Amino acid sequence: MTSLRHTNVGLVSSLFNSISRWAVNASGYQKFGLFRDDLLSEDDPVVAEALRRLDPIEQDRRIFRMKIATQLSLQQQILPREQWTNSETEPRYLQGLIQTVAKEMAERKKFEHL
Repeated sequence: MTSLRHTNVGLVSSLFNSISRWAVNASGYQKFGLFRDDLLSEDDPVVAEALRRLDPIEQDRRIFRMKIATQLSLQQQILPREQWTNSETEPRYLQGLIQTVAKEMAERKKFEHL
């Protein structure tokens, strides 16, 4: 029974990973040179604070990627394939900051209710 359960979990995990990769590729952001973290909404308070704390050089790089992507989109063009970003190797430059900010905000909320 354990072996069958382990096989099913592996199958479901493999299927989920395949669907996830398909969804990332279908979104097309790599064709514009963007990273997944570039797509996060600045309207989210956690993301907004993480962006505020981001290293100025990384902020500039993010803005540059967004400008290039916007220009390409307006011209109805995409980057040459060799310039596409790779979702497997792209940096998740905001994730650490997002986790830190979310934790701090949760702690602050907890203390406000004491």
